[in-house]
Amino acid sequence: MIAAKGFLPSSDSMYEVHGIVTRMEHYACMVDLLGRSGLLVEAMEFINSMPFMADALVWRTLLGACRVHGNTELGKHAVEMILEQEPNDPAAYILLSNLHASASQWRDVAKIRKSMKEQNLIKEAGYSWIEVENMVHRFHVGDTSHPQAWEIYREMDQLASRIIEMGYIPDTDFVLHDVEEEQKK
Repeated sequence: MIAAKGFLPSSDSMYEVHGIVTRMEHYACMVDLLGRSGLLVEAMEFINSMPFMADALVWRTLLGACRVHGNTELGKHAVEMILEQEPNDPAAYILLSNLHASASQWRDVAKIRKSMKEQNLIKEAGYSWIEVENMVHRFHVGDTSHPQAWEIYREMDQLASRIIEMGYIPDTDFVLHDVEEEQKK
C-alpha cells in the first residue's frame, strides 16, 4: 500500500489526527498528486488499495495524468472504468481522443470521434469567465457575442505579442489537432 511506503498518511490517521473522514474527493486528489508527479503505477496501486470502488472522477483524474505522461494503455483502462460507470459520458471519449492525439494516433482519434457522433454524444464547450465591477462576463473559444469581443481579442493579440517578445515560447505539446507547427502558436 502506498501509505505504507510513506507517500501519504493513511485514511485512519486523517481521521485520528484531523477528524477528517476520507471521501472520494480526497482519493481523487491523491491520484491527481501522484499522476502529476508521473507516478502512474503508484496512482494505480493507490486506486486498487482504496476501501471502496473508485468513481468516475478518480478514473478521469488518472486519465488526465495518462494524457500528460503519454501512457495510452493505462489511459484506455481508465476510460473502460469510466464508461462502465457512466456509459454516456462524452468527457471520457474526449479525454481518450486527446490521449491518442497527443501521441499523433490520428486514426484512433477519428474512430473515437466517429463513435461519439454515432452515439450522439456531444461535449459541452468549456467557458472562461471574469468578474468586472460586479458583472460576470463568460467566454468560450471563438465567442464573438460579447459587445466588446473585438476589443478583447485585439488586447489578447497584443498581450500574446508582448510575451513572445519577452521570450515566452508556447508549449505546443498539447495542441491536439493534426496541424502544421506554425499554426499551433
